[in-house]
Amino acid sequence: MIKFIEWLRDWWDTPSQRVQDKIYNQLQDKAMMSMKPIFEANRHYIASIGVEDFDEYLTTLSEQEKKDYEAEASVIFKNKVFQRELKHLESLQARYVAAECENWERNLVGRGTMNGIGLILDRFETLNARHLENTKPPEGSDPHGLMPGE
Repeated sequence: MIKFIEWLRDWWDTPSQRVQDKIYNQLQDKAMMSMKPIFEANRHYIASIGVEDFDEYLTTLSEQEKKDYEAEASVIFKNKVFQRELKHLESLQARYVAAECENWERNLVGRGTMNGIGLILDRFETLNARHLENTKPPEGSDPHGLMPGE
């Protein structure tokens, strides 16, 4: 899988850039999704916090501040450069841990780095989902006022 992703990266400079971007992102997303349970297991093993631990901060905010916070996080999460860079860093770190760690201590530091990157991605994904849930119009409503009787 890693060699195939490296091959895609070498293939990167051809004219069909958008198609290549889409294929590369889909493959990288699938690879990282298959690694997600491993990252969660690593969090427990290296005594790390989990995504759910972040919510403590939000309890100090008012409802409006919380909605604003989630909206700002959603804008960041939707930024493809942000996601692509973090996923690429996570992939590079996973490859390094798997192939080049010289001892157990370096392995643990590498796993901790992957955990940190994964926590950031997971947290922004959670905040984005909350924002989308909060801004979704009620079922059966007509937000544009086009339906008669509303």
